[in-house]
Amino acid sequence: MLGRRSKPAPFYEDESVTDAQRLLVSLGQLSGDGLQNATRATLDLAAGLGIDLQSAAMLVGKAAAGSTAAFSRYGLVVKNTGDKAA
Repeated sequence: MLGRRSKPAPFYEDESVTDAQRLLVSLGQLSGDGLQNATRATLDLAAGLGIDLQSAAMLVGKAAAGSTAAFSRYGLVVKNTGDKAA
């Protein structure tokens, strides 16, 4: 069930988070609130799928740039909402 965690969120070193943010900026051209939201999504995705931050940042960064095909490797389907995202 979304919104509930059965175990505590993993702890990530500051350097790992900073490296992931650099990748998000590079791939997704993100900054400000977009970068903050993408960083949160990256942390959640890494924890949820049990993958490393760099892999999660690569997925989120590519999605921000419009490429969501790689999510299918993890059994995820991403719908294009256009400008409906808040």
